[in-house]
Amino acid sequence: MSRGLAWYARRVLTAADPSEKVRLTQEAAEQWASSRTIGEAAQPPVRPARPVRPLIVTSGKMPSVKEVNAPTNIYYLHGLAHVELNAIDLCFDTMIRFADDTGSEIEDAHDWYADWISIASDEARHFSWLDKRLRDLGSCYGDLPAHGIIWNSADVSKGCRKERLALGQLVAEAKGLDAGPRLADRLTGAGDIPSADMVRVIADEELEHVRIGVKWFIRECEREKRDPIAEFQEIALRLSNPGAFAPPFNEERRRQAGLDPEWYLPVAEQMKKQCRERREEAKLAGKKSTQGVGAASAVS
Repeated sequence: MSRGLAWYARRVLTAADPSEKVRLTQEAAEQWASSRTIGEAAQPPVRPARPVRPLIVTSGKMPSVKEVNAPTNIYYLHGLAHVELNAIDLCFDTMIRFADDTGSEIEDAHDWYADWISIASDEARHFSWLDKRLRDLGSCYGDLPAHGIIWNSADVSKGCRKERLALGQLVAEAKGLDAGPRLADRLTGAGDIPSADMVRVIADEELEHVRIGVKWFIRECEREKRDPIAEFQEIALRLSNPGAFAPPFNEERRRQAGLDPEWYLPVAEQMKKQCRERREEAKLAGKKSTQGVGAASAVS
């Protein structure tokens, strides 16, 4: 296989070492800038290769900042580094998994690859910054547990480009627009100004990632003659974690990225309603169970 961008995508996804993923991503970006060569089509692996560490746990077993033996700033920086490393893989997986869905126009295919290598290059740089900062603080990526939420979303959306764009860019990356400034404030409060400044830069660069996702999502919906907002809401309600739509929302930053409140506020309201209904059902079931035990005790 020729060393076009598709070849590099496959190499990144099969590299387990984070530093190798970063190196290959940087090399891929340089190759694309000089030749804009896509190369032969490539298929992504079932799952990207991962390093031995960190230990991956379910979201329910993910320790809180108070439960780990690490300073607050290291806990948050490690979590963000994990997100950025997964984002590198997600970019390349999306790039080659859905490349055939761009249509027959060569310009569309090049536009697709150009957008994803741009995002992947950013994510690789962000991970490098965070990993170096962790090392400067006496830690490193892998020292703390991490969750598998990002790749769980990738798995459920691997059969549909619209679903991948919705969950990846319009939900997860958009949530980063809300969380990034708050994380920077937490780091400032913890006295780590250099890390706070770094996180603010990362959050600012994520704006373009959401814009790219919105662009391709709308383009896909237009091709199918479907309403983008209605399609997004249907996908989000069907596949998203309610936590992804928990307020507060940074409406200004979301608007800058092309996501007006009419896209996501109805989803947040519906998810809030569903959570409330589930709590009420659980409470009712608990009461019935208690009543049943009481009745059985009376008979005995």
